[in-house]
Amino acid sequence: MIEITKDAEPVVKGAIARLIEIARACIWAWVCVCATVLALSSAFANSTTPPGSSEKAALEGQMTAWLEQQGLPKASKPNLNDRRLIVPNCSKPFKFSRSGPTSRLIEVTCTAPIWQRWLKLASVQTRSTAASTAATWVTFADLAAGAQLTAENVRRVQRPTRQIPRNALRGIDTVDGYFVMKPVTAGDVLLTEDIGKMQRVVIVTRTLPTGAPLTRDSVILESRLLDVPKDALKTLEGLNLFTTNRTVEGGSVLTKRLLTRAKLIRRGDSVLVSADGSGYAIQSQATALEDGYLGERIKVRSNDSGKDLFVKITGESKAVTIK
Repeated sequence: MIEITKDAEPVVKGAIARLIEIARACIWAWVCVCATVLALSSAFANSTTPPGSSEKAALEGQMTAWLEQQGLPKASKPNLNDRRLIVPNCSKPFKFSRSGPTSRLIEVTCTAPIWQRWLKLASVQTRSTAASTAATWVTFADLAAGAQLTAENVRRVQRPTRQIPRNALRGIDTVDGYFVMKPVTAGDVLLTEDIGKMQRVVIVTRTLPTGAPLTRDSVILESRLLDVPKDALKTLEGLNLFTTNRTVEGGSVLTKRLLTRAKLIRRGDSVLVSADGSGYAIQSQATALEDGYLGERIKVRSNDSGKDLFVKITGESKAVTIK
């Protein structure tokens, strides 16, 4: 235990008193610092409006009203987001003007104080609240390939456009006379390639070998829907001018690629030669001296005069004189 003498007691008491004063001063200084910080924080928190925002708000309001008068309230809005833009406290209303009827640049002026800027309008993207719909053909039953479309198995209904394929069936008001080209299920949106109409095409009645002539009893016209080639023949006219260039199975569709020009005149055949002129037409018999196809030029010998002449083949055993 430390003993304090009577002589040292005043010194110790004085030191303790000074320490107490220093502690009080430190506490008071700390309280002042905290109060200052709290005051600054409160002032910053209460100041929510940045400098110049009220002037920008006034400019935006006046400019929006002017745009509405110009008929552009929904298409555009003022672009005042640039931090470098400093708007003065204009004592009079701002004045606005466009550089052109389609320009998005707006001249803004203030007379008191004098101030002028060009501002660009920002485009406003708007979305339609109502979903766009369109009419489309939808099946109401499962249909096999070749089934005919009727009012009972297919109908035109409204569907959201986002649910309608780009190649959906369009451009027809009725499905009368149409058939499905492939199987479809109930609820399907009909596509352009899903339907078709019957076509009258030439059908081979029996198997024809290579080089066979086409006669009335070897081909007929029938209505077909499925498996109709693009080059299918659709008339019997002129088929006697062609022969098959390969074996053609009976019941198949006759196409252009299966045919070749027939040799209409062979050497030694009797040929009916026509000679037409102004006010006259003469026909005579001649003998072919060479083979020929439709439209070709061959040599024949007249049966009357025995002279050789050139003719143009116009049909089976028929030709005309060449002038």
